[in-house]
Amino acid sequence: MDKYSKPVFWFRLHSIWQLLRKYLISSSELQVWSTCDRQGNIWWSAYDPTTKHSIYHVSEEQILAWIERRDRD
Repeated sequence: MDKYSKPVFWFRLHSIWQLLRKYLISSSELQVWSTCDRQGNIWWSAYDPTTKHSIYHVSEEQILAWIERRDRD
């Protein structure tokens, strides 16, 4: 196994887990999570169960703007 296979596996497993959590949790709380790609970049995602809106793999600035817009509405 090369040095990138293990991190890629865990990245994909974590992403799948987050998606499953989104569907299994019946809370109305905003769900926010981050993922890290091979280059070390952090990407943010969120799901609002109340509105069923979501945003995936965006920058910190974009996720904060999305949350602020959500809070104003």
